[in-house]
Amino acid sequence: MTEFKVGDKVRLISNNSDSINRVGNVGIITELTEVDCRIQVEGGFDYANWSSFGDLELVEIETK
Repeated sequence: MTEFKVGDKVRLISNNSDSINRVGNVGIITELTEVDCRIQVEGGFDYANWSSFGDLELVEIETK
């Protein structure tokens, strides 16, 4: 399985899935399958935004 889960904040570090999201975009995982996930980027589109797990890295959330 994967280290990612719905609600995780991630950064796109490559784009081997031809996602509409661009390398460097940061977004939230909204859906998961066995091999990829949907990333909702603020101001982005709600289609063609699936990425494979190898294209992502977790973004650390700053704590106060």
